[in-house]
Amino acid sequence: MIPIKKLGWHGPGHLQSSLRRRIWPLLAVLAITVIYVATVAPGHASLPDDFAGYVMHAANLSEGRPYIDIHYVFNPDAISLAPAHGYPPIYPMILAPVYKMSGLNLRPLKIITVLCFAVFMIAFSRLFEETIPQWAIAVLIFLLGLNIAFWEHRDYLMSEFPYLMFSFCALLVAEKAYKTLDPRSWRVSDALLLSLLLYATYGTLEVQTAKPLPDRCSNFHSILHFLAEHINRVA
Repeated sequence: MIPIKKLGWHGPGHLQSSLRRRIWPLLAVLAITVIYVATVAPGHASLPDDFAGYVMHAANLSEGRPYIDIHYVFNPDAISLAPAHGYPPIYPMILAPVYKMSGLNLRPLKIITVLCFAVFMIAFSRLFEETIPQWAIAVLIFLLGLNIAFWEHRDYLMSEFPYLMFSFCALLVAEKAYKTLDPRSWRVSDALLLSLLLYATYGTLEVQTAKPLPDRCSNFHSILHFLAEHINRVA
């Protein structure tokens, strides 16, 4: 029989302790998510207009039509405007079940996109948890959530929020795996999970993933150490 701790479950006491330890960042994530969900508009701005392609892809997936059949007239003289064969599939796959239930009601589609941002904020807070105090992580979450770029983006059906979710979850898995890396053991489950997250990242916003992950990790770790140094000085 496999010991229950091998499966990652340490009992309800461990879960309660973990929640208590992370209560302030989690409350910050919850507050930002509630504010975002409560304030999303029912329609959509005409620009950025990529949202129409994502919604049509989601409709095709939910209704059994060919994925690339979005009636986009490709302009060979302006190839940078939109991909000839449509957009990457992961974000439309997230939208498709919601579209199946709500149709062209854009508000539920925006809400599921906002929930992707909530998962990103949780992964972001986990990356900081051993470096700076919990109250400082909560402050960072509020600064992120109230940043004007993210605030405006809550009303767009765009793939940036899912991209942040998958890429930061990949960074989190890589961070946790490398901390306990043992060259004598096989970490198949970590490797499979990281591979899946990296594929999902690329399949959400492929242009942004052209830069190799090691470079991104290196840059992100530099930012982490810089912030940790200054916050710990203040604390």
